[in-house]
Parts: sequence; structure tokens; C-alpha cells
Amino acid sequence: MKPSTSTKPPSPGGGGGGGSSSSSSSAAAFQACAVCKYQRRRCTPDCKLAPYFPAHKQKEFLNAHKLFGVHNIVQILKKVPESRRQTAAETIIIEADARARDPVWGCLGVIRELERRIQLSTKELHTTLALLDFYRSRNLPNSGVYGGININNNIN
Repeated sequence: MKPSTSTKPPSPGGGGGGGSSSSSSSAAAFQACAVCKYQRRRCTPDCKLAPYFPAHKQKEFLNAHKLFGVHNIVQILKKVPESRRQTAAETIIIEADARARDPVWGCLGVIRELERRIQLSTKELHTTLALLDFYRSRNLPNSGVYGGININNNIN
């Protein structure tokens, strides 16, 4: 059995990374982004992925990393103009989260479900319009008012 080389108990704050007390105030002000936490490196204020994957988005980053990989995420964001990078990063996160929820269909499953809902709503709208036409064609004694609702107005 190998004897333990460390006799010092772990610090109550956890982390176990050491560091001087003079840098602890700057570390508290700037928390490592999810990418740097994953890669176990020091996150600098000019980290390219920190704006898109802050520390509280660890799960989103892990999904994106599993689907695309860090290198590909960086390459995708480099190709996008600066003004659209936030939207591109959000799209990467949405695609990765959809794939994590549904490994087979991913985003396509979401799109197909939304298309199905649109079709059902369209059918319901046509049915409702047909019923309105039916009631409009009848001679109602209250001149188009049915149950307190004026049904003579066209809905287009």
C-alpha cells in the first residue's frame, strides 16, 4: 500500500488548485467560463468562448462539446461576422440541446412536431371558419348575434 504524500487536508472552499492570496480577489471577480472549466485551464478576460458559454452554462457547453467539439465550435464562430456570433452560439446550443434530448431526431424532431401542430391548427381554423359560414348563412333572429358574440364579422 502506498503512503499518502500529502498531509495537508483539502481547503474548505474546495477547488484544490492553490494560488496566492493576492490573486484570490481577481479570481472571485472573474469566474472561469464553462469551456475553461472543462479544459481545466485558467480563463482569461479575453477568452473567445467566455461570452457564449459562461460558467453557469456548463450543461449547455457539454452538449455542444459532445456534438461539435471545441475546435469546431471555435471554427464556426470564427467564420461568422462579429455582429452575428451571439446568435450563432445560441443556435449551436439549441441544436446540441435538441440532440441531447432526442438523439435520433434532434432539431428535426422539434421541427416536425411544430409542423404537425401547424397542420392541426390550420385544420381547426378551417373547421371553425366553416362553422361560422354555416351560422352566418342561417337566418338568426338576433341579426348575427349568437350568445352575445357577433358572428357576422369576417375573420381572415
